Amino acid sequence: MLYRLASRFFPQELLLREEGQDLAEYGILAALIAVVVIVALVTVGSSLAILWGNINAAFAALP
Repeated sequence: MLYRLASRFFPQELLLREEGQDLAEYGILAALIAVVVIVALVTVGSSLAILWGNINAAFAALP
């Protein structure tokens, strides 16, 4: 009888708790920021490589 009573109220109590919600939200936010940074570095990285290559070629052409 005690088991039935506990199993009846435990899931409700578990659903009402919000203790781990903030940690999960911060984890999702950190993952999203990491993805944005990686995409930005991949996109801008090739352009920066070309830019530095042009600067290097310009300095190499100087007498």
